[in-house]
Amino acid sequence: MTAIGRDFVSGIFANLDASWRPATRPVGFLWLSLASGAVLNAVAQLILVRHLDLASYGALAAAFSAIAIITPLASLGLGGHVLQRFGEEGPAAKRWLYPSAQCLIIACSMAVAALAAWSFGAHTDAQIRRLAFLLIPWCVMQASSGFLYALYQVESLYPQLAAWQIAPNASRLAAAAVAFMAGKSVEFVAGATSLAAAVILLGQSTVFRRLSPGSDDASRPPLRSVLAGSWPFAASGSLFLIYYQSDIFLLAWLRGPLESAPYAAASLPLTFLYHFPAAVYLQYLAPKLNRWAWHDPIRFRRVQGLALGIVTAFGVLSAIVIIALAPL
Repeated sequence: MTAIGRDFVSGIFANLDASWRPATRPVGFLWLSLASGAVLNAVAQLILVRHLDLASYGALAAAFSAIAIITPLASLGLGGHVLQRFGEEGPAAKRWLYPSAQCLIIACSMAVAALAAWSFGAHTDAQIRRLAFLLIPWCVMQASSGFLYALYQVESLYPQLAAWQIAPNASRLAAAAVAFMAGKSVEFVAGATSLAAAVILLGQSTVFRRLSPGSDDASRPPLRSVLAGSWPFAASGSLFLIYYQSDIFLLAWLRGPLESAPYAAASLPLTFLYHFPAAVYLQYLAPKLNRWAWHDPIRFRRVQGLALGIVTAFGVLSAIVIIALAPL
């Protein structure tokens, strides 16, 4: 290779290094938090599989799946909506925060009422309904977390975001460990998990108290404008989780918790593998893609195409690894 060729190639790699170096630290924070959360959750599941009978474990997995499906509706997709508004308006989008918080409170209240009604009136396994009722605070905490994560993403506060993302799975591990050591029932696990969720919500409330109404009421959008902009995010999030989680719940509903337990345990590796692309695409790139979509569409299309290609390749490679290791 000639000297000109070497200079050209080294220049390409230097530019790539310069463009990606700023992303390595926040992506590392986010991936580490998501991977750590996945490990904590996996350890919690191993403890519960060892401690609970198969039917109780299947009922708990089905209840968590039901909660996961309803959570995007409880959050109204407000996290995605906030990122979109800040991408378009920049700092002026702060005017959307207070009405968005109001919508979150209304949506969570409706979700709590719907879950409570379903828990007492649905024609499904009684233990699943009882556990879903106990896990209602977990649903509210997850909905609140989606909005909180968007605020940290907008401000590029990735260490704080990483810490908040670890907290829910750490609480699940703590509940499982206490139940195992004390010999408690599956209802205790659900109750202890919800108690931890209430503590996390209390911590999140200190952040939400900073969202003041603002002095200029005229610039603050009405609630109907927030709902009009957020419902597509709520629908897409719910439909994704229906695809991703409903099989566990439906299997428990149709065949009983005993049949759903092995299926829920087998899905854990898939959940773990999902975290790396989620850290890069949904956590780090999401606010930037929203900004570029409005103000730099050429860069948006270039980064979007590159990110989708990398995520697709990662998914294919992960599938090959799982197929190869499954017989073991």
